[in-house]
Amino acid sequence: MKPFPLLLLWGLLALVNGASAAVDLFSAQVPVADESPQVRQQAVKAALRQVLVKASGRPLPTGHPALDESLAEAESLVEAFRYLPLETAEGAGRALWVRFDRKGVAGILDKLGRPLWEGDRPELLLWLAVDEGGRRRLADEEHDAALLDAAVAAAEARGMTLVLPLMDLQDRNGLRAADIWAGDLERIRQASARYGGALPLVGRLHRLADLWRGEWWLLLPEQTPEFSRSHRQATEALARGVARAVALTAERFAPRDDGEEGAVVVRFLGVEGLKGYARLKGLLDALSGARWRPLSLADGKVLVEIRMRGGQAAVEARLASEAALTPSVEMPGDEKGTSAALSYLFH
Repeated sequence: MKPFPLLLLWGLLALVNGASAAVDLFSAQVPVADESPQVRQQAVKAALRQVLVKASGRPLPTGHPALDESLAEAESLVEAFRYLPLETAEGAGRALWVRFDRKGVAGILDKLGRPLWEGDRPELLLWLAVDEGGRRRLADEEHDAALLDAAVAAAEARGMTLVLPLMDLQDRNGLRAADIWAGDLERIRQASARYGGALPLVGRLHRLADLWRGEWWLLLPEQTPEFSRSHRQATEALARGVARAVALTAERFAPRDDGEEGAVVVRFLGVEGLKGYARLKGLLDALSGARWRPLSLADGKVLVEIRMRGGQAAVEARLASEAALTPSVEMPGDEKGTSAALSYLFH
């Protein structure tokens, strides 16, 4: 089979894949009392703090001199801003929406030791059971809008998408509040299967004396961490639980600032047809903290060069979490004699 021209093929793949929806990591919205320059200056600093958390997926380090210096220059990184109406408990108000320069945000994070986490963010699927006076039920948008809004906002503030179950007949037949209270993780996994690769986040929210207590499981691929968060307000207890789940997800999936950048050649076998190439390109584009370029492709074999901090060890660790890849022991050189350091069967 004659190798397909690389530039032409990857141009076609961009059309096949289309534009993927992504969280806007570089914008934030902050309530303001008025539109004066002094208030705007402080709001821009607050917005930059939010963006740094969203763009890294991690809390900011405390007492870091580079953080104070960067916040002092926050206005120099503003690409656009506008004032928006805002409804609050006290009535109508306003907010300042700000978008910051991506390169500037990445530079600050580099100084703080927090790599930019742009792609490859999994979604969280929220299953929440609520106990009100001994009556247990699954939360839904009709009865629990305030709770679920608080959970979604807590995830979005950290650059993560929180998926809410449809709570249709299939969901209600597949999972009950009693299953969550009993910690039936197998039943939870079965009910979550219809939502694709979203990671199930399972919560039990109940009143304990004068506090609301949330008890949580996060169903990661290799482990299921458990934790709890409490607060006098149910919405805040829920938001704190979601924030902890996002932090745990970042620990598992976000790129690490380990060592110098290194390049590794990787071969993918079993990549069939344009659709297969498109799926592989999507997987490679989603590798956070990595740059890659195609080297050759023919007969279902694709050879690429991947650059990432930490070199081969980091690339191998990252690809190990991809369900579509199985390590292959066969690593023959291609027609030009290039050999691959890593080889995977793509399925």
